[in-house]
Amino acid sequence: MKRYYLTPLFLMIFLIIFTIPAQAETQDLSITFPLGGENMAVGSLQTITWDGYRDYELDLFLSTNSGRTYDIYLGSGIAGAFRWTVPDITTDHARIKILGEISYLTRAPVSIEAVSDADFAIGRVPEAPTGLEAMALSPSEMQLLWTVNSDNEQGFSIERNRREVVTVGPGAQ
Repeated sequence: MKRYYLTPLFLMIFLIIFTIPAQAETQDLSITFPLGGENMAVGSLQTITWDGYRDYELDLFLSTNSGRTYDIYLGSGIAGAFRWTVPDITTDHARIKILGEISYLTRAPVSIEAVSDADFAIGRVPEAPTGLEAMALSPSEMQLLWTVNSDNEQGFSIERNRREVVTVGPGAQ
């Protein structure tokens, strides 16, 4: 019968692996961007960032209803960042969820999660107006006409010499 003896080095390694908790157990996962209140343009390239669990690959999801459901899978990221192209979905109630599963040597995997706690907006950038025409009405008055090419502008700013003169509401021509 063979006898096995535990050497002091083996015993020390065994104790380190099986008795000291893994570093991941003490981490918090928190989203650092977007935090809420941001306006993201459809088609723009954005980066979602987070603190904690930077060495793990995590999955990211998008909600368009203030976090009631997260049914749009964006992809997976590592090292605290994920670059994505904002989808063609317009909403004032977008939020992000980050999910992951952390594996340990000594116990079952643990699920981790972070969710946005405030909404951000996703919208289309308005198309620029075209066909600007200017007609002098008097030495101190001008009439401006243009073609509105969008349905989501919030108004127009009229400038002279790079200074705002007046703003007009949406749909003005």
